[in-house]
Amino acid sequence: MAMTFEQFKQLFLEITDRIEDVKDELSELDRRLGDGDHGVTMSIGWKAVSDKVRQSSAEDCGALLKEIAMAFLNAVGSSVGPLYATAFLRGAAVLQGKTELTHRDLASFWTAAIQGIRERGKAKRLGDRSVGHRDPGAVSATTFLTRSFNMSAK
Repeated sequence: MAMTFEQFKQLFLEITDRIEDVKDELSELDRRLGDGDHGVTMSIGWKAVSDKVRQSSAEDCGALLKEIAMAFLNAVGSSVGPLYATAFLRGAAVLQGKTELTHRDLASFWTAAIQGIRERGKAKRLGDRSVGHRDPGAVSATTFLTRSFNMSAK
């Protein structure tokens, strides 16, 4: 069973809702390591993603991801903005022209996205200071993606 373009768009709206739910927790975790603004930053970035998804006239997953990348980058000026924008742009390249996604397409998307984060963050190994290495959700994105795909395909 394939994930449709509409389901793909819905996935980003659901992520936005989830980020909003855990915004304070993300900021609290960030206070232990940094300045404590990660939850607010992610909320701003993902709200921009949600707005873009709702107003986009893109007709395929790759085109939508390009728009999402620019929306996130324009909304978030911190270091996370370029990391996420790079991830979305790398994902866009592998999903260009696709309106239905298989598990393999989704795995390719996440692989490209994570590789983009690693390269942009100059992370070479586990433990390097990079979202792609610090965030277990990013490292195990294929598992997350499979679960998301199964939920969205119902």
